[in-house]
Amino acid sequence: MAPIQPAPPRVLLVDDDARLLHIVSLYLESQGFEVLTAATGEAAVVLLEGRLPDLVILDIVLPDLDGLDVCRRLRALRGGHHLPILVITALTDSDDVEKAMAAGADRVITKPFNLTGLGAAVVALLPETATTRG
Repeated sequence: MAPIQPAPPRVLLVDDDARLLHIVSLYLESQGFEVLTAATGEAAVVLLEGRLPDLVILDIVLPDLDGLDVCRRLRALRGGHHLPILVITALTDSDDVEKAMAAGADRVITKPFNLTGLGAAVVALLPETATTRG
């Protein structure tokens, strides 16, 4: 009998740029992650009201709710205070980074970014249990 394979870590990627969603999803999937995507803040909140992922990658500038509001909502969800949140943003002002951290982000990466660096940040933020769960 073959051993049961652990489920891959689940990442929710939230960005309104369809091209970025596609490219980052493909990269993360190639690295062994299960990727859920949302193009709006409201869609992300709906997904998060179900089962929480192991990590969220969240853009600040979204067409409906801004990413900071989504981040605060995530933190308010049951279990959301432990959820790693990586913010990706084109906003490079230090005030924007501080606002993201104050809203609950664990780390902020500015756009443009390289996929290898993003992947390293994801792995660094994931709790060990996410990579060993079954």
